[in-house]
Amino acid sequence: MNGPGPEHDHRVLYTLDTLTPVFTQAGFDVRPLEWWDADHTFRHADWDVRDGPIYRSRHLDHRNAAFRAGRGAPGFTSLILDGHRPPATA
Repeated sequence: MNGPGPEHDHRVLYTLDTLTPVFTQAGFDVRPLEWWDADHTFRHADWDVRDGPIYRSRHLDHRNAAFRAGRGAPGFTSLILDGHRPPATA
């Protein structure tokens, strides 16, 4: 819906607004790393690929080389969230 690809071939199309509650309701704290906003603008937060490399990301996918170089939009993206369970409290 907010990404560059066709949505008709997806069985379920998640957005930041629809996927985040799935994780928060399961007890995770969620930080979005890469997503498309409601205005169809690609957004991203800084994250270190050494924490968990994801090929289909702005950092690693060869189709995003021009974007990394500051020339154009990303070529291929995924919705990427970082989910952590908060420490249990006593």
